[in-house]
Amino acid sequence: MAVCWPDRCVVMMKNSLKWIPGFNIAAILSNTIFVNRFNHEKAQETLKEAAKAMSEKNLKLWVFPEGTRAAKGMLPFKKGAFNIAIRCGIPIIPVVFSSYDPFYSKEKRYFHNNGQIIAQVLDPIPTKGVTLL
Repeated sequence: MAVCWPDRCVVMMKNSLKWIPGFNIAAILSNTIFVNRFNHEKAQETLKEAAKAMSEKNLKLWVFPEGTRAAKGMLPFKKGAFNIAIRCGIPIIPVVFSSYDPFYSKEKRYFHNNGQIIAQVLDPIPTKGVTLL
């Protein structure tokens, strides 16, 4: 991900990741937006603050809309990032990552040999004129 990281970009992730040693320092130093997925009011407040900061500072936001990894297939998308994009009137730029199944053991949670993940950046999806339900 670091190779394709855009300028002026922050990432949004679940609050519990801020307690992983080492990772937490990098996340905090890169102005990560942590969302409390178990407290709806706090999550909404965080999303509003993120939208305001994005507008004022001209930031980009990197999210993984499924919210977590799936054992198999895809999970439903979380709405937060889409709400921010619509509030700010900024396009959504989908990035698709290929599967790492051939070289990652989900049961044992480790990479058992080398492999390649392909990241594909798709065309922007405009949000101007789109309203929240």
